[in-house]
Amino acid sequence: MNRTIALLLSLNLCALMAFAQGKARAHLDSIYIFIGDQVQVQLLLDSAFNATDIQTDFSVFDSIPELEVVRYSEWNPVGVNRAGGTGLYEQRIVITSFENGAHTLPAIPIRYKVNGQEQIALTNTPRIEVATIGVTDTTQLTPIKGIVEEPRTIEDFLPYLIAVAAIGLLVALFFFIRRLSRKQETPPPPPVVLKPYEIALQKLEALGAAQLWQSGSIKAYQSELTFIIREYLENQFKIPALENTTDEIITSLQQYGFAAAWQERLRILFQNADLVKFAKADPPLQIHEDGMREALAFVWETKPAEVAEN
Repeated sequence: MNRTIALLLSLNLCALMAFAQGKARAHLDSIYIFIGDQVQVQLLLDSAFNATDIQTDFSVFDSIPELEVVRYSEWNPVGVNRAGGTGLYEQRIVITSFENGAHTLPAIPIRYKVNGQEQIALTNTPRIEVATIGVTDTTQLTPIKGIVEEPRTIEDFLPYLIAVAAIGLLVALFFFIRRLSRKQETPPPPPVVLKPYEIALQKLEALGAAQLWQSGSIKAYQSELTFIIREYLENQFKIPALENTTDEIITSLQQYGFAAAWQERLRILFQNADLVKFAKADPPLQIHEDGMREALAFVWETKPAEVAEN
């Protein structure tokens, strides 16, 4: 009889423990986003009993570099659970991605305590589709309308009269000064023609002095940085880079015989700028410093041998 009672108690305890085991699930607000956009994920924990010390283990995202947790809220009770108690809890997290394609969320561990006993529940693994932003030239210009003529007045001709009088005064002053000086004019020095690498270095120096990204103008900085390198490729190596895409430029570099290392470094430089310009990304500040450093190194290492420093 005692053995029967002990067996029944053990079975009841196992059933209670199985019922107390919580369930967790993850729900995406949207399964389709553009690259760089953010999407909200709802985490729900149904523990069947009141839970305490609820903690979410976000370290599982370290193995998935395509997905990034931007921010998250605290755990809050949201209603009754399947046992009729206050054991249903919710947390909201926001994630983003800068890699296009289909990505699967990991099973997120949720740790909590029930009556002092630590338990863990794993969420499901929903998928999310990340698409790139297509850039097409579909803008249609509106036809130009004719100018509506108005009656002419003296005020309409006044700027022209002032301009003619000013020009006449300047001409008279020029001949008067020339007559007074009576000195032989020295011919102006020939215009200085800068070489492509000199132009690129001067523009990079001016861009660094402008401190655009330091003042928040990240898109303007990345656009000007890549324009300088594209212009240098076109003027120095006759590579059509100003109007071509990043992939087309890299293909041209391969055909020209550029080192594979520089092909990859320039690809990273242009892709970082594309994310800022077209996907409105906000990369780490180190990206901007590295971009300027890479641009300067590329110009110095690829300038013609006859102008290399001794």
